[in-house]
Amino acid sequence: SLDDELARLVRLGRIQAGHKVRVYGAERGKPSAGQTTGLVLTLSANNTRPAEWDAKLGRCRGSPFLVSIRSLVVAKGIVPAIKVVVQRVMPLVFMETKPDGTKIWRSRGAEERAEADFHAKVNGEWEDFATKRMAEASDESGGSESQSQDREGRVQKKCENLQENLRREFLEDESRNRKTCAFLRFQVRCMREGGAPP
Repeated sequence: SLDDELARLVRLGRIQAGHKVRVYGAERGKPSAGQTTGLVLTLSANNTRPAEWDAKLGRCRGSPFLVSIRSLVVAKGIVPAIKVVVQRVMPLVFMETKPDGTKIWRSRGAEERAEADFHAKVNGEWEDFATKRMAEASDESGGSESQSQDREGRVQKKCENLQENLRREFLEDESRNRKTCAFLRFQVRCMREGGAPP
């Protein structure tokens, strides 16, 4: 099956029966009504280009073929490869996604400060949370434990297990976890090399 752009080229006669095309990253499509056998591929404008008349049919090996950036169509499939020259590497930027979906962009220095402030806030909340829950657990156990060595060891192990469970429960709250991504930006110059659409 074809996307809208390739279907338009077929109607214009730019793609006809017998033409050879190169395809990169085709996706498996759904069989049409009445079709019971065979594999259906979905072709998109960005990853389909004319092939040479003497090109061999079948799977091609090697790197993806180059396309020109001017030939690309928005939201019409993946791009095989574009040849560019990196002219400048920009500083890292960081994006934080809040629980409500809002996004905040920061420089490296601002991100380090935000991370430190967040950890200080969460650590304070954890100390209050753990102290309260440990006190509740101590009240429930009655607080009467003999001081034998075996008893002390069991109590210490019980406390460690309790703290581990409390830590997991504490971190289940999304507000106590930061979702950040780092982005490396480039300033590039696109080369003119690359195939044009059919």
